[in-house]
Amino acid sequence: MEFAMGTESASLETKVRLQQCAVCEFMEKGFLKASLRSICREAGVTTGALYFFFQDKDDLFVSLVGDVLQQIQGMMQEHFDKERVEADGDTSVDLETGDYSEDEAVSKMIIHALYEQRDSALL
Repeated sequence: MEFAMGTESASLETKVRLQQCAVCEFMEKGFLKASLRSICREAGVTTGALYFFFQDKDDLFVSLVGDVLQQIQGMMQEHFDKERVEADGDTSVDLETGDYSEDEAVSKMIIHALYEQRDSALL
């Protein structure tokens, strides 16, 4: 059991190291020019190790930015669902009154989420 836990810990460390190196590579070169071989070289692992954790470059990238994107998408969906319920049968909502306070509040929540996870958001 100790061996399995040690292997699991080393495996997690490898995955984290790959993700850290990927952040640097994506920040420096952008998604299209980023190289999986360069990421592996910087992480000190083989490309096989990368493919053990990630299907491809897209999957690696999503592992870095997926959480923040899901959080923002959830906030926006909740906001638009609420607006849709409020506007049900009333097309004048927000348009005539000029009351955009809820839009402003959602915008602030999104900006806060982006700031909290700025490294992922910058990718």
